[in-house]
Amino acid sequence: MRRVLVCVISIFFGVSSVNALDIPKDGLDIFSNMNSKFELKAIEISDLSKDPVRSEVAVLFTILLHTKEIDIHRMRGAVHNVVYSDQEGHEAVFEFDLDENGLPIEGTSREITINNCMNMANFNYYLPSEYPFGHFAADILPWLLKGNCPNDPTLISERIDAYILDFESGMTSIITTQSSLYHPKFHEGKNNMQLEAFSLLLKALELGGFNINELTPTDFKDEKVRLEIAKTLSNGLKVMLVED
Repeated sequence: MRRVLVCVISIFFGVSSVNALDIPKDGLDIFSNMNSKFELKAIEISDLSKDPVRSEVAVLFTILLHTKEIDIHRMRGAVHNVVYSDQEGHEAVFEFDLDENGLPIEGTSREITINNCMNMANFNYYLPSEYPFGHFAADILPWLLKGNCPNDPTLISERIDAYILDFESGMTSIITTQSSLYHPKFHEGKNNMQLEAFSLLLKALELGGFNINELTPTDFKDEKVRLEIAKTLSNGLKVMLVED
């Protein structure tokens, strides 16, 4: 698989933009006022320095900062898809022909585009490694609600399930990297969108009665805690986003 990845990376560096022409450029604004749509608690920048919001935002920011989006590009059994991102935030997803044992065949990589949109790359208006709340608002939430294209065959519940797998891996990454909790960094001029993304995630957790304001990185070592957080967030998002 390592030789396959080398091939993929070399191909990726040969392009200047990933699916930039394929994705409608409405992700930034389509859910720019989440407070009214989802009846969220209004949170101001000044609230971020006060407890319990101070600890809650640090927990969610740190998890999102460690959430690598892999499973959201491997939906409906495409477990061998390879996701690659460069330092500028361009993202590409590659699929392979499989041999008789169901393993990728070297040299058969193809970039997934609009023709197979359910697993295609995100536009990444906001870099998840810098502005994870902005990325959730502008990239993840529109995808959860609408998919990657009008013909995306996946259901909102399926997309939530895939995202939660990545979210859970983000919690595990906090342990493996021995990370501390980080206070959020927001992109100037888009504070409302980022605050609303935080409020939406917090509400999803609160719907299940899970209180995150006393969590520490050490708590993520407990698999039961990670699974409880993931399950609670999944259930909360489904209550908020999935229409009857």
